[in-house]
Amino acid sequence: MDGSGEGRAEDVSSPLTKKHKTAISQRRHSNGRRLVGKAGEAQVLPLNVPNKHKRLAQDLFNTLVECRWRYTLIVFLLSHFVSWFLFALVWYAMALAHGDMEETVREVGELPCLINVMDFTSAFIFSMESQTTIGYGTAYPSRDCPQAVVVLCFQSVCGMIIEAFSVGIVFAKLTRPHLRSQTLLFGRRAVVAVRDGCLTLMFRVGDIRKSELVSARLWVVVRGVGDGEDPDTDQTELAVTFNGNAKNLSMAWPATVMHRIDDKSPLYRFDPRDVQRDPFELLVFLEGTNQATGQTTQARTSYSQTDILWGHKLYPMLRFNKKHDRYEADYNRFHETIEVDTPLCSAQDLNRVRRLSELSVLHPITESREETSVDIEA
Repeated sequence: MDGSGEGRAEDVSSPLTKKHKTAISQRRHSNGRRLVGKAGEAQVLPLNVPNKHKRLAQDLFNTLVECRWRYTLIVFLLSHFVSWFLFALVWYAMALAHGDMEETVREVGELPCLINVMDFTSAFIFSMESQTTIGYGTAYPSRDCPQAVVVLCFQSVCGMIIEAFSVGIVFAKLTRPHLRSQTLLFGRRAVVAVRDGCLTLMFRVGDIRKSELVSARLWVVVRGVGDGEDPDTDQTELAVTFNGNAKNLSMAWPATVMHRIDDKSPLYRFDPRDVQRDPFELLVFLEGTNQATGQTTQARTSYSQTDILWGHKLYPMLRFNKKHDRYEADYNRFHETIEVDTPLCSAQDLNRVRRLSELSVLHPITESREETSVDIEA
């Protein structure tokens, strides 16, 4: 079910056709000039952003979600310990003001404000027990100290708010949509070969999970081939089909993404030397809804000139298992390619050669008829 046929090389009747014994000599270019890395990370670093830290602090929840786990855990620990420490100061000050620390003889029935809070250490333990609702029972506020009840209620509310933020951030980090993209695979190489009589750019995409993406959508843009004012960012979207001429993408099985290099394609004038020489980049975006969580996820990758093999096709990876009566996708073949007969010229030159070939067949017939008519008249 590979887009180029079952292990068959397409034959093109052209004097430019040549079997690739080896891949076209690839001059290594710097792979650093990418907008999107192979793993999907954006290769753009924002610099000189005004009020950057202030803006990040205003969106504190998303900032903590995007932080590394070690920084998030440090913030969690600090938020709890700082709150325990601050309320311990309040409890210690309240005990001092009420005279609980003084060794004086109390009247009959008179109770201290905080039972068994003798120093700052016991105040800190009482603060931690109250906020975490442990409640060992060794320290507690007495009925003779109503202000302690107010502070205890306030600390309980603050503790619940901190716990809610902590649980929410951990849950958001564990269910981030980009984690789902780790099971979406792109082929390491894109290939150019002849399919249905036309040069076609192809690459492969697959999903290793059984729960496929819902409403999956894939689009490809090419950067660095236009004549715009900023070639580094000017982009042109490529018309693509899937597994032949399908317009909609299904991730139930590995799909071959195809772009016909015709007269409407920005790659129409590109030959193998241009592919290896010009610093263009193919940006691929795959987006869909996670069937399990309903969240939208996106996976990205890119193909630079050194990632494109001219004269190759994708190795077929689907096979039918008669024993289990089902198709199987062999992901050991996911990144493999096969060398095939392919013209070493651009699609524009290939079409020109074909037109000349057609004219060269028709032209002698016309001449022979003219010569025959002239002989008869003579």
